[in-house]
Amino acid sequence: MPFVFVALVFGIKLFWNYSIESHVEPLYTTTTITTSSPSYFTHTDNTTLITIDVSDKRRLGNLMLSYASLLGIAKRNHMKRVLSSAVSLKKIFHTSGMFADNINKVMGSHHRYQERNQWGCRYDPGTGNLAHVNTKLIGFFQSWRYFENVTEQLRREFTFRKEVQNVADNFHNSIHIQEWKDYRELGSKSQQYIKVGIHVRRGDFLYARFQMLGYTVADAGYFSRAMAYFTERYARVQFVVCSDDIGWLEQNIFAKQTSDTRVTFSRGHNQFEDLAILALCDHTIMSVGSFGWWAAWLAGGTTLYYKNWPEEHTWLSRKVDKKSYFPPEWIALS
Repeated sequence: MPFVFVALVFGIKLFWNYSIESHVEPLYTTTTITTSSPSYFTHTDNTTLITIDVSDKRRLGNLMLSYASLLGIAKRNHMKRVLSSAVSLKKIFHTSGMFADNINKVMGSHHRYQERNQWGCRYDPGTGNLAHVNTKLIGFFQSWRYFENVTEQLRREFTFRKEVQNVADNFHNSIHIQEWKDYRELGSKSQQYIKVGIHVRRGDFLYARFQMLGYTVADAGYFSRAMAYFTERYARVQFVVCSDDIGWLEQNIFAKQTSDTRVTFSRGHNQFEDLAILALCDHTIMSVGSFGWWAAWLAGGTTLYYKNWPEEHTWLSRKVDKKSYFPPEWIALS
Protein backbone atom coordinates (compact mmCIF):
# COMPACT_ATOMS: atom_id res chain seq x y z
CA MET A 1 0.00 0.00 0.00
CA PRO A 2 2.76 2.62 0.75
CA PHE A 3 4.23 1.92 -2.68
CA VAL A 4 0.83 2.46 -4.35
CA PHE A 5 0.33 5.74 -2.51
CA VAL A 6 3.79 7.04 -3.48
CA ALA A 7 3.19 6.02 -7.09
CA LEU A 8 -0.16 7.82 -7.12
CA VAL A 9 1.36 11.05 -5.73
CA PHE A 10 4.19 10.88 -8.24
CA GLY A 11 1.70 10.35 -11.06
CA ILE A 12 -0.36 13.38 -10.06
CA LYS A 13 2.76 15.56 -9.99
CA LEU A 14 3.57 14.38 -13.50
CA PHE A 15 0.07 15.28 -14.66
CA TRP A 16 0.58 18.83 -13.47
CA ASN A 17 3.50 19.13 -15.88
CA TYR A 18 0.93 18.85 -18.63
CA SER A 19 0.11 22.55 -18.86
CA ILE A 20 -3.45 23.85 -18.94
CA GLU A 21 -2.87 24.49 -22.61
CA SER A 22 -4.99 24.82 -25.63
CA HIS A 23 -3.38 23.66 -28.85
CA VAL A 24 -2.29 20.09 -29.37
CA GLU A 25 0.19 20.62 -32.17
CA PRO A 26 3.80 19.69 -31.33
CA LEU A 27 6.27 22.33 -30.24
CA TYR A 28 8.11 24.14 -32.98
CA THR A 29 11.88 24.31 -32.87
CA THR A 30 13.12 27.60 -31.50
CA THR A 31 15.99 29.82 -32.55
CA THR A 32 18.59 31.11 -30.14
CA ILE A 33 18.20 34.86 -29.64
CA THR A 34 20.93 36.88 -27.94
CA THR A 35 20.60 40.25 -26.29
CA SER A 36 21.84 43.49 -27.80
CA SER A 37 22.49 44.88 -24.31
CA PRO A 38 25.36 42.92 -22.71
CA SER A 39 25.66 45.50 -19.92
CA TYR A 40 22.59 43.94 -18.31
CA PHE A 41 24.43 40.70 -17.83
CA THR A 42 27.37 42.25 -16.02
CA HIS A 43 25.07 43.98 -13.54
CA THR A 44 27.03 47.22 -13.87
CA ASP A 45 23.84 49.18 -13.25
CA ASN A 46 22.95 47.20 -10.10
CA THR A 47 19.75 46.04 -11.79
CA THR A 48 17.60 43.51 -9.99
CA LEU A 49 16.58 40.79 -12.43
CA ILE A 50 13.48 38.59 -12.55
CA THR A 51 12.72 35.60 -14.75
CA ILE A 52 10.22 32.75 -14.91
CA ASP A 53 11.08 29.08 -15.21
CA VAL A 54 9.73 27.67 -18.50
CA SER A 55 12.08 24.69 -18.64
CA ASP A 56 9.08 22.34 -18.77
CA LYS A 57 8.69 23.41 -22.44
CA ARG A 58 5.17 24.75 -22.00
CA ARG A 59 3.38 25.39 -25.26
CA LEU A 60 2.21 28.59 -26.89
CA GLY A 61 -0.79 29.64 -24.77
CA ASN A 62 0.92 28.91 -21.46
CA LEU A 63 4.15 30.49 -22.68
CA MET A 64 2.28 33.71 -23.50
CA LEU A 65 0.75 33.71 -20.02
CA SER A 66 4.20 33.24 -18.51
CA TYR A 67 5.59 36.14 -20.56
CA ALA A 68 2.65 38.42 -19.75
CA SER A 69 2.74 37.65 -16.02
CA LEU A 70 6.50 38.14 -15.90
CA LEU A 71 6.09 41.53 -17.57
CA GLY A 72 3.45 42.67 -15.09
CA ILE A 73 5.20 41.32 -12.01
CA ALA A 74 8.52 42.87 -13.08
CA LYS A 75 6.87 46.25 -13.60
CA ARG A 76 5.09 46.10 -10.26
CA ASN A 77 8.32 45.28 -8.41
CA HIS A 78 10.63 47.62 -10.38
CA MET A 79 12.74 44.75 -11.73
CA LYS A 80 14.25 43.99 -15.14
CA ARG A 81 12.90 40.85 -16.79
CA VAL A 82 15.00 38.31 -18.63
CA LEU A 83 13.96 35.12 -20.41
CA SER A 84 15.71 32.09 -21.83
CA SER A 85 16.61 32.51 -25.50
CA ALA A 86 14.97 29.11 -26.05
CA VAL A 87 11.56 30.82 -25.71
CA SER A 88 9.96 30.94 -29.16
CA LEU A 89 7.79 34.04 -28.73
CA LYS A 90 10.31 36.45 -30.25
CA LYS A 91 10.03 34.84 -33.67
CA ILE A 92 6.23 35.28 -33.60
CA PHE A 93 5.71 38.61 -31.84
CA HIS A 94 7.48 41.93 -31.41
CA THR A 95 8.50 41.08 -27.86
CA SER A 96 11.06 43.16 -26.01
CA GLY A 97 13.18 42.57 -22.95
CA MET A 98 16.32 40.52 -22.54
CA PHE A 99 16.90 36.99 -23.80
CA ALA A 100 19.84 34.92 -22.59
CA ASP A 101 21.40 31.64 -23.71
CA ASN A 102 22.35 30.64 -20.17
CA ILE A 103 19.63 31.99 -17.92
CA ASN A 104 21.14 30.63 -14.69
CA LYS A 105 24.49 32.28 -15.41
CA VAL A 106 22.80 35.60 -16.06
CA MET A 107 20.67 35.38 -12.92
CA GLY A 108 23.64 34.45 -10.73
CA SER A 109 22.71 33.99 -7.10
CA HIS A 110 18.92 34.31 -6.96
CA HIS A 111 15.80 33.61 -4.94
CA ARG A 112 13.27 31.05 -6.20
CA TYR A 113 9.71 32.29 -5.67
CA GLN A 114 7.29 29.33 -5.77
CA GLU A 115 3.74 30.10 -6.85
CA ARG A 116 1.55 29.76 -3.76
CA ASN A 117 0.20 26.21 -3.42
CA GLN A 118 1.16 25.61 -7.10
CA TRP A 119 -2.26 27.00 -7.96
CA GLY A 120 -1.78 27.64 -11.67
CA CYS A 121 -5.02 29.49 -12.45
CA ARG A 122 -5.24 31.67 -9.36
CA TYR A 123 -3.73 35.02 -8.40
CA ASP A 124 -0.90 34.97 -5.91
CA PRO A 125 -0.90 38.35 -4.11
CA GLY A 126 2.62 37.71 -2.84
CA THR A 127 3.96 38.60 -6.28
CA GLY A 128 3.02 42.23 -5.68
CA ASN A 129 5.72 42.75 -3.05
CA LEU A 130 8.76 40.63 -3.84
CA ALA A 131 12.08 40.91 -2.07
CA HIS A 132 14.40 43.13 -4.11
CA VAL A 133 16.84 40.40 -5.09
CA ASN A 134 17.31 38.50 -8.34
CA THR A 135 14.26 36.24 -8.51
CA LYS A 136 13.13 33.24 -10.52
CA LEU A 137 9.37 32.62 -10.58
CA ILE A 138 8.43 28.94 -10.31
CA GLY A 139 4.92 28.05 -11.48
CA PHE A 140 2.35 28.90 -14.14
CA PHE A 141 0.96 32.25 -12.86
CA GLN A 142 -2.13 32.12 -15.07
CA SER A 143 -4.26 35.13 -14.20
CA TRP A 144 -5.08 38.34 -16.02
CA ARG A 145 -4.52 40.14 -12.73
CA TYR A 146 -0.76 39.66 -13.00
CA PHE A 147 -0.57 41.85 -16.11
CA GLU A 148 -3.51 44.22 -15.83
CA ASN A 149 -0.96 46.97 -15.07
CA VAL A 150 0.81 46.53 -18.45
CA THR A 151 -2.10 45.87 -20.81
CA GLU A 152 -1.19 48.53 -23.38
CA GLN A 153 2.46 47.48 -23.50
CA LEU A 154 1.48 43.83 -23.77
CA ARG A 155 -0.80 44.52 -26.74
CA ARG A 156 2.09 46.25 -28.49
CA GLU A 157 4.42 43.35 -27.79
CA PHE A 158 1.89 40.73 -28.83
CA THR A 159 1.57 42.13 -32.34
CA PHE A 160 2.47 39.47 -34.87
CA ARG A 161 5.54 39.61 -37.04
CA LYS A 162 4.96 40.34 -40.70
CA GLU A 163 5.29 36.78 -41.99
CA VAL A 164 2.61 35.52 -39.59
CA GLN A 165 0.32 38.54 -39.94
CA ASN A 166 0.42 38.32 -43.75
CA VAL A 167 -0.93 34.76 -43.66
CA ALA A 168 -3.81 35.82 -41.41
CA ASP A 169 -4.58 38.90 -43.52
CA ASN A 170 -4.60 36.88 -46.73
CA PHE A 171 -6.87 34.26 -45.20
CA HIS A 172 -9.40 36.84 -44.03
CA ASN A 173 -9.34 38.57 -47.40
CA SER A 174 -9.98 35.27 -49.13
CA ILE A 175 -13.00 34.36 -46.97
CA HIS A 176 -14.58 37.81 -46.92
CA ILE A 177 -18.20 37.59 -48.04
CA GLN A 178 -18.41 40.07 -50.90
CA GLU A 179 -22.17 40.51 -50.87
CA TRP A 180 -21.93 41.56 -47.22
CA LYS A 181 -19.00 43.96 -47.61
CA ASP A 182 -21.16 47.09 -47.48
CA TYR A 183 -22.42 46.02 -44.04
CA ARG A 184 -18.96 45.57 -42.50
CA GLU A 185 -18.59 49.04 -41.00
CA LEU A 186 -22.19 49.71 -40.04
CA GLY A 187 -22.80 50.64 -36.42
CA SER A 188 -26.26 49.09 -36.24
CA LYS A 189 -26.29 45.52 -34.96
CA SER A 190 -29.50 44.90 -36.88
CA GLN A 191 -27.58 45.26 -40.14
CA GLN A 192 -23.92 44.75 -39.29
CA TYR A 193 -21.67 41.99 -40.69
CA ILE A 194 -19.30 40.60 -38.04
CA LYS A 195 -16.74 37.82 -37.77
CA VAL A 196 -16.73 35.59 -34.70
CA GLY A 197 -13.68 33.44 -34.04
CA ILE A 198 -14.29 29.98 -32.59
CA HIS A 199 -11.51 27.95 -31.05
CA VAL A 200 -12.33 24.34 -30.16
CA ARG A 201 -9.91 22.36 -27.99
CA ARG A 202 -10.53 18.62 -27.84
CA GLY A 203 -7.49 16.42 -28.51
CA ASP A 204 -5.71 15.25 -25.38
CA PHE A 205 -8.43 16.61 -23.08
CA LEU A 206 -10.51 13.62 -24.18
CA TYR A 207 -8.02 11.22 -22.61
CA ALA A 208 -9.20 9.47 -19.46
CA ARG A 209 -6.14 10.56 -17.47
CA PHE A 210 -7.02 14.23 -18.04
CA GLN A 211 -10.74 13.85 -17.42
CA MET A 212 -9.97 12.06 -14.17
CA LEU A 213 -8.20 15.23 -13.03
CA GLY A 214 -11.12 17.47 -13.96
CA TYR A 215 -10.38 18.58 -17.53
CA THR A 216 -13.48 18.89 -19.69
CA VAL A 217 -14.31 19.61 -23.32
CA ALA A 218 -17.23 21.69 -24.53
CA ASP A 219 -20.08 19.71 -26.10
CA ALA A 220 -22.06 20.43 -29.25
CA GLY A 221 -24.85 22.11 -27.29
CA TYR A 222 -22.46 24.74 -25.94
CA PHE A 223 -21.31 25.79 -29.40
CA SER A 224 -24.86 25.89 -30.72
CA ARG A 225 -25.94 28.16 -27.86
CA ALA A 226 -22.84 30.32 -28.21
CA MET A 227 -23.41 30.77 -31.94
CA ALA A 228 -27.05 31.65 -31.29
CA TYR A 229 -25.90 34.37 -28.89
CA PHE A 230 -24.36 36.22 -31.84
CA THR A 231 -26.89 35.38 -34.56
CA GLU A 232 -29.66 36.74 -32.34
CA ARG A 233 -27.79 40.03 -31.91
CA TYR A 234 -26.27 40.64 -35.34
CA ALA A 235 -27.80 40.48 -38.80
CA ARG A 236 -24.88 38.82 -40.59
CA VAL A 237 -22.42 36.56 -38.82
CA GLN A 238 -19.45 34.71 -40.22
CA PHE A 239 -17.94 32.14 -37.85
CA VAL A 240 -14.22 31.50 -38.34
CA VAL A 241 -13.29 28.15 -36.82
CA CYS A 242 -9.88 26.89 -35.69
CA SER A 243 -9.65 23.48 -34.04
CA ASP A 244 -7.68 20.30 -33.59
CA ASP A 245 -10.78 18.28 -34.56
CA ILE A 246 -12.47 19.86 -37.59
CA GLY A 247 -14.08 16.53 -38.52
CA TRP A 248 -16.02 16.38 -35.24
CA LEU A 249 -17.23 19.94 -35.72
CA GLU A 250 -18.47 19.32 -39.24
CA GLN A 251 -20.47 16.30 -38.08
CA ASN A 252 -21.88 17.73 -34.86
CA ILE A 253 -22.33 21.46 -35.12
CA PHE A 254 -21.55 23.36 -38.24
CA ALA A 255 -23.32 21.48 -41.03
CA LYS A 256 -26.12 24.01 -41.54
CA GLN A 257 -25.62 27.50 -42.93
CA THR A 258 -28.23 30.13 -43.73
CA SER A 259 -28.28 33.21 -45.91
CA ASP A 260 -27.29 35.29 -42.88
CA THR A 261 -24.88 32.85 -41.21
CA ARG A 262 -21.69 31.47 -42.71
CA VAL A 263 -19.08 29.12 -41.29
CA THR A 264 -15.47 29.03 -42.47
CA PHE A 265 -12.77 26.63 -41.29
CA SER A 266 -9.07 27.33 -41.01
CA ARG A 267 -7.20 24.45 -42.61
CA GLY A 268 -3.50 23.88 -43.16
CA HIS A 269 -2.27 26.64 -40.85
CA ASN A 270 0.15 26.27 -37.97
CA GLN A 271 -0.69 27.33 -34.43
CA PHE A 272 0.84 30.80 -34.81
CA GLU A 273 -1.15 31.52 -37.95
CA ASP A 274 -4.37 30.20 -36.39
CA LEU A 275 -3.88 32.52 -33.44
CA ALA A 276 -3.37 35.49 -35.76
CA ILE A 277 -6.48 34.49 -37.74
CA LEU A 278 -8.60 34.38 -34.59
CA ALA A 279 -7.13 37.65 -33.35
CA LEU A 280 -8.49 39.42 -36.44
CA CYS A 281 -12.08 38.48 -35.58
CA ASP A 282 -14.49 40.88 -33.89
CA HIS A 283 -15.65 38.52 -31.13
CA THR A 284 -14.71 35.09 -29.78
CA ILE A 285 -16.25 31.81 -28.70
CA MET A 286 -13.65 29.81 -26.79
CA SER A 287 -13.95 26.33 -25.39
CA VAL A 288 -11.12 25.47 -22.98
CA GLY A 289 -7.40 26.06 -22.85
CA SER A 290 -5.02 28.99 -22.87
CA PHE A 291 -4.69 29.14 -26.67
CA GLY A 292 -8.36 30.07 -26.96
CA TRP A 293 -7.92 32.41 -23.98
CA TRP A 294 -5.31 34.41 -25.88
CA ALA A 295 -7.32 34.38 -29.10
CA ALA A 296 -10.12 36.08 -27.16
CA TRP A 297 -7.83 38.55 -25.40
CA LEU A 298 -6.14 39.60 -28.64
CA ALA A 299 -9.40 39.94 -30.55
CA GLY A 300 -11.18 42.01 -27.92
CA GLY A 301 -14.93 42.37 -28.40
CA THR A 302 -17.36 39.99 -26.72
CA THR A 303 -15.98 36.69 -25.42
CA LEU A 304 -18.00 33.61 -24.47
CA TYR A 305 -16.27 30.83 -22.55
CA TYR A 306 -17.31 27.33 -21.46
CA LYS A 307 -18.73 27.55 -17.94
CA ASN A 308 -18.38 23.83 -17.13
CA TRP A 309 -14.58 23.84 -17.07
CA PRO A 310 -13.15 22.44 -14.91
CA GLU A 311 -15.27 19.63 -13.51
CA GLU A 312 -16.38 20.55 -10.01
CA HIS A 313 -14.86 18.87 -6.94
CA THR A 314 -11.77 17.65 -8.78
CA TRP A 315 -8.01 18.13 -8.50
CA LEU A 316 -8.09 20.76 -11.27
CA SER A 317 -11.02 22.69 -9.80
CA ARG A 318 -8.93 23.29 -6.68
CA LYS A 319 -6.25 24.91 -8.86
CA VAL A 320 -8.63 27.28 -10.66
CA ASP A 321 -10.23 30.49 -9.48
CA LYS A 322 -12.45 31.51 -12.39
CA LYS A 323 -12.59 35.14 -11.27
CA SER A 324 -8.80 35.30 -11.50
CA TYR A 325 -8.51 33.30 -14.70
CA PHE A 326 -11.31 34.79 -16.83
CA PRO A 327 -11.53 38.60 -17.17
CA PRO A 328 -14.71 39.91 -15.53
CA GLU A 329 -16.23 41.18 -18.78
CA TRP A 330 -16.12 37.74 -20.41
CA ILE A 331 -19.40 35.78 -20.42
CA ALA A 332 -19.75 32.27 -19.01
CA LEU A 333 -22.06 29.94 -20.95
CA SER A 334 -22.88 26.33 -20.15
